[in-house]
Amino acid sequence: MDPGLYAALQLRSVGPSRGGRSTAVTGYRDRMHTFLMGAVGGGIWRTDDAGQTWRNVSDGYLGVGPIGALAVASSNSNIVYAGTGSGGVRGNVSVGDGVYRTTDDGKSWQNIGLPESRHINRIQIHPTNPDRVYVAALGSIFGPSETRGVYRTTDGGKSWKKILYVDRGTGAIDLVMSPDDANTLYAAMWTAERKPWAMFSGSRAGGVFKTADGGETWKKLGGGLPEMIGRIGIAVSPARPDRVWVLLEAEGALRGLYRSEDRGATFRQVNGDQSMMARPWYYTHVQSHPTNPDVVFINNEDFFRSDDAGLSLVQIPTPHGDNHDLWINPDHPEIWIQSNDGGANITFTNGATWSTQYNQPTGEYYTVVTDNRFPYRLYAPQQDNTTVSVPSAVTHGLTPYENWFAGSGCETGPLAVDPRNPDIIYGGCKGWVSRMDRTSDQVREIWIWPQEGHGLPNAEYKYREQWNSQLRFSPHDPGVIYHTSQHVHRTRDEGQAWEVISPDLTRWEEHKQLHVERPGGPLTYDQTGVEVYGTVFAFEESPLQRGLFWAGSDDGAIHISRDGGTSWQNVTPPGLPLHSTVNEIVLSPYAAGRAFAVIHRYRMDDFHPYIYGTNDFGASWKLLTDGTNGIPANHPTRTIQEDPARRGLLYAGTEFGLFISFDDGAHWQSFQQNLPRTPVMDLLVRGSDLIVATQGRGLWILDDLTPLYQLDARMAAADKVLFKPRTTTRMRLARTGRGGEWPENPPDGAMIYYRWATPSAGQATLEIRDGAGALVRTFTSSGPGTKEEIFKAMREPTVTIVGDPKVRTSAGMHRLVWDLHYPPAYLAPGVNEGIGERIAVVTGDTDGPYALPGTYTATLRTADGWSQSQTFDVVMDPRVKSTLAELKETFDLGIRARDRITGIQLGVARGQARIKELDAAIAAGGAGAQEAARQKTELEGVLGKLYKHGLTGDHADLRPELTTDYANILTLIYGADTRPTSNAYPRMEELDARYRDLMDRLTTLLERPISDR
Repeated sequence: MDPGLYAALQLRSVGPSRGGRSTAVTGYRDRMHTFLMGAVGGGIWRTDDAGQTWRNVSDGYLGVGPIGALAVASSNSNIVYAGTGSGGVRGNVSVGDGVYRTTDDGKSWQNIGLPESRHINRIQIHPTNPDRVYVAALGSIFGPSETRGVYRTTDGGKSWKKILYVDRGTGAIDLVMSPDDANTLYAAMWTAERKPWAMFSGSRAGGVFKTADGGETWKKLGGGLPEMIGRIGIAVSPARPDRVWVLLEAEGALRGLYRSEDRGATFRQVNGDQSMMARPWYYTHVQSHPTNPDVVFINNEDFFRSDDAGLSLVQIPTPHGDNHDLWINPDHPEIWIQSNDGGANITFTNGATWSTQYNQPTGEYYTVVTDNRFPYRLYAPQQDNTTVSVPSAVTHGLTPYENWFAGSGCETGPLAVDPRNPDIIYGGCKGWVSRMDRTSDQVREIWIWPQEGHGLPNAEYKYREQWNSQLRFSPHDPGVIYHTSQHVHRTRDEGQAWEVISPDLTRWEEHKQLHVERPGGPLTYDQTGVEVYGTVFAFEESPLQRGLFWAGSDDGAIHISRDGGTSWQNVTPPGLPLHSTVNEIVLSPYAAGRAFAVIHRYRMDDFHPYIYGTNDFGASWKLLTDGTNGIPANHPTRTIQEDPARRGLLYAGTEFGLFISFDDGAHWQSFQQNLPRTPVMDLLVRGSDLIVATQGRGLWILDDLTPLYQLDARMAAADKVLFKPRTTTRMRLARTGRGGEWPENPPDGAMIYYRWATPSAGQATLEIRDGAGALVRTFTSSGPGTKEEIFKAMREPTVTIVGDPKVRTSAGMHRLVWDLHYPPAYLAPGVNEGIGERIAVVTGDTDGPYALPGTYTATLRTADGWSQSQTFDVVMDPRVKSTLAELKETFDLGIRARDRITGIQLGVARGQARIKELDAAIAAGGAGAQEAARQKTELEGVLGKLYKHGLTGDHADLRPELTTDYANILTLIYGADTRPTSNAYPRMEELDARYRDLMDRLTTLLERPISDR
């Protein structure tokens, strides 16, 4: 399907604006308020106001989301290099596609090579030649790789040379250039590999390497360093370049901080405090102070500073734990930017105070669910934070944050909201389940088995509950909840008791020998729930057939039960290799035997996409992603949804973006639209909305999928098309601000899509008519269109859309949003216009009334006589209990008051024109000048009772006038879907009497000749 047929479909970010992991930050030496942050799944972000606001500068240029390294050229700060793929290789780490470069201060970026480097943790740029660059490439963390090592370019990335290589299992994790000699570099080489069940770190092959000739030759440093070394961090003191710091993972008491006073010839351990060595494969970062050789910083779970050359440590609180990177301004060493699992934060006070992380929409979300409210809310677990709920649409609020709340469970999720009561929320936390009751704000733990799992071998678990163990309500009985370990568990009493309803549904027997000991090694063993393995990772009960269960494991098995768990059948696709993660099983809404299995094997270093489909309860499977039918062969798949409104319309999320299929997976094509490049973790179709959970850019919603339901060959071949709009609900959405901390609300009104195959010549119009055929609104291709105005008064800034939408005539698909209002009142020139053009302000509402619930017709017309009509419904907000008759009262009174304002303002416009004539007569002098001046005074007196036209002062200085009085009637009645208050009618009668008197007086003055005495 031609992507142009759906090009106008756009997604919006609903946040939340709470930062996610960042392992790369840097700053600009010559611009003390400007800094860069690399999000582990969200691209490159920049602040020019010391962290008050952030904006993405890489969208549209990078092919991936994860950023692992950032470096600004000291000789030309318009040149920045970015390495993709974070070096923080936790279980959900995403990969990169090489190195990017900007030469125009971040306005554009180019990929300059090393596409298979996968994880780049450090870049060093020559101090005087920005084309000479060194890159530390870890290579694939999931298997042996020839791309591991240190690379150099001397031509700005046009060509690269690998200048340090140890072996296929050992890559470069840190790289430091000596501040007094650009030919001297120190490289940290790390033997590391991650599997689904373990993180392996360390060997005798790794270690610290040094070159003194720009990388031509290297020497492994040994004096005083352990032979068996894991992850390493390196720093060289700019104030004393002979001093070299090495923070390293090693065996037992040998791990810790080492210092050399002779440029690496010899080292001695100066601190073995284990608090700075927690989970060393994830942290192990050391940075030196630019001017004080005795000050050194260590990023770990906590953030430490030493002022005595590493002998003792002082913890410095940061806005979030799990700390990764630090940059200190060399000229202003009290200014830092530091990053952690909560984003980036800036200090101008040596870490005493920090900027906020609540303006960075870079969270990583594993899954997303919704509740049954209107408007619905989203619930999602944010990596290394809490679970969180945000609204799909904001109808009120003073701040971006007040509509959020934390749900049950923790960072891992998943979440399940009681379909009967959205205040009851179940959540997972590394396999442990809890129940939250928001009415009492109490959380009850309802674990299936109270066993602490941290540090245990997998073989010693009674129930192997994974980091993201499934949690589901039965679609047939909301009193039933399912949870998974290696078994499927069920509770019928809100977690008071759990029963096992399946055998072990994994391939445990094929790999149990791997799990006798704690996962990891040879230096560090790590078990936080991520490494729990051999579990039921995906589970669903059929919405069409009670007791039909589907279960998929993280080691490559799929089972079904058709009798409520009494018996189970292995329906694994033939030939599916061991250690394939069945990430998701999605059941079709069209047939009980129809299902999709989303499988990934990237943690086994296999990046092929695997989506299987079955139509016969798993008796046979078809691979829908062969690497040549649209989803590239190197895009691991994570999630899928089949649209409930069109069979065979599929949406798929991969490690690198969003895809769509119109033919049941036979062909796929990009559905990225305006979604940034980021891993897509979960998809959900709610009504005709598509909800997207990402790993690095928060949560997104595509509000209207209905144009996709209408696409077919006939429509694709048509020269002009008006799509049928979806049913629109009358709502009053909050006017939100702009910026990283604000969510985007849905379009406020009816979304009307249309398409021109070629540009439409001449005028085009779009008419809206009510059920009786009466004209409601007309939009044309002429006119200025809409614009945004930022209003900032005694609260956060808000955005108002002013003007009428314009019918676009360029080729392609377009969207026009009718705000459900009848036309506003006419306002004379200069009334309520932009600053600098405004001569009068109406302190009240001048809009037309909301369209009543009912059926409306949209008709698109072109100058050549073509037209097409589509009907659509406008419905009541389901929360509103007013009757149609009551809404009709408000509508009729609104039309009446609006028309009075129009009458006044048409008279004002005539009065403004007459004053210009009088001013001309006064300027001409002569016999008529005195009479013209008298008439002007009299006319201005009448106009002053019709509208505020003072050019100085504020609204409190001028008496209310008739336009504002009518506008206040509209303000009174438009605020809610109710009947007008009783006092509105007598007030209207008062105003109408004044209206008749003043308009009669105005007419008399306007009809009087200037020469009349």
